Amino acid sequence: MRLVYLIFCFIIIQSCSTKTVESPIKKSNDVVIYNSLLISYFGSQEVWANSKIKIHFAAIDDHLEKVEFSVGNLPDFIKMKTFKNGTGYFEVKSSGRISESKIQLVAQNGTQKSIVNCNVKLRGEKGPSQRIYLKDFPKGVIDCKNINDGDIVYLTTGFYKSILIDGKKDLTFVTSSDADVQIGQIKIINSENITLNGLLVNSAANFLGKKEFLIDVDSSSSYITISNCDIQSISDSKLWSHEDWNTNASSGIYIKGKHCKVINNFIQNVFHAIQTDNDFNEVSYNIVDRFSGDAIRNIGNDNKFIKNTLKNATVADYADKDGNHDDLFQSWTFGNPIKRIEIVQNNCISILEPDLPLKSKVVQGIACFDGFEEDWLVKKNLVVIDHPHGVALFGAKNCKILGNKIIRNPYRFDDFEADPWIMINRHKDGRKSISNQVKYNVVDTIVIKDKFSVLTAGNSIINKKTKAFFRDYEGWDFRKK
Repeated sequence: MRLVYLIFCFIIIQSCSTKTVESPIKKSNDVVIYNSLLISYFGSQEVWANSKIKIHFAAIDDHLEKVEFSVGNLPDFIKMKTFKNGTGYFEVKSSGRISESKIQLVAQNGTQKSIVNCNVKLRGEKGPSQRIYLKDFPKGVIDCKNINDGDIVYLTTGFYKSILIDGKKDLTFVTSSDADVQIGQIKIINSENITLNGLLVNSAANFLGKKEFLIDVDSSSSYITISNCDIQSISDSKLWSHEDWNTNASSGIYIKGKHCKVINNFIQNVFHAIQTDNDFNEVSYNIVDRFSGDAIRNIGNDNKFIKNTLKNATVADYADKDGNHDDLFQSWTFGNPIKRIEIVQNNCISILEPDLPLKSKVVQGIACFDGFEEDWLVKKNLVVIDHPHGVALFGAKNCKILGNKIIRNPYRFDDFEADPWIMINRHKDGRKSISNQVKYNVVDTIVIKDKFSVLTAGNSIINKKTKAFFRDYEGWDFRKK
């Protein structure tokens, strides 16, 4: 990995090279899986000196309450906290000391085991940047007019109702290592090279509604990085009613600019979690947990969606007047094709927790019903849902669907006309899909409208025999017998 040396201090946390499950596609370099227990992916981390971040992780298993996490000796600036639903996080507090360390996270449930290795480096690089310390501003909007381009902004303890970054360049916003910070909303307008790192954005003090996003980047902004942020309408939604979800849930991150990165964030209790409307953006290593709309939405070109974990769709409102069919990934176009999209190694799970309040019923996988889609790569994703649309492309040209596992949710909450499929259909106006590939997938069935529009090879067809096909289907062990 090439390290990018910024103008101030930061820690780099980098995944080691390891092995993963069997596949005809090139193998991953993140996780060793000794049995069937899966865990979300870690990306590379950056922590500025005297600031802090959280690195979230989540297990995928049938008995989350029995998953145990352990770790070797940690340096004193890294602490681990775990919860009874198979999740946890590392909190990294940087002090600027120079040291090196290695984290080995072990997730285990009986004989099922996963190991994730990370190298941790704390670097100190001096530069001309000025540190700006902001105090809480609970009532109005912080407009950043008195902050100079190139500054590093440290947020100190308190509640910040709204932060507006307008017409700025080369700014970094972080949380001071000893601070407890909560921000109601962040908007970025006409700005470039802005980094938001390790921030808590929570609208519980002033609910925004589902049409508002907690972090909103406008179309005149570019090269915005949002990393290791906790983004939520509320920290715990278990007592929310159907009406609470309709009125109180804000949406997560809205990227309307180009060349932006959304990496290593934890997004929970939102309507739509992440939306990208422009080109050359990357969305990777995020965890989305509890959403009542869509987990990821995209209408831009040349965008990458890699190693995200998406789970727990809430609110069964499909039949309501303003209801929504929930999608783990949805794209659409207003006329021009959506081109060169990569959707790779994501965990897409309709509902992981069987006791989840207000479960959604109509939860689709990876879908674009309003094509055309051109030159898409949908590769090595795990899609676990009840609805038939596991991967569905309507109007596809030169698209590749390779090495995915499309599986009926073992909890089988809702029955539909078919188990999840891979579908290549015509455009809604009747134009044919052409020159596509569907290879090396594990799926119940493959549905192709025009047989000569798709090259198929090496697929494993389950044909509703999930228990016979997998080693322990009901135990979420999706390896072949």
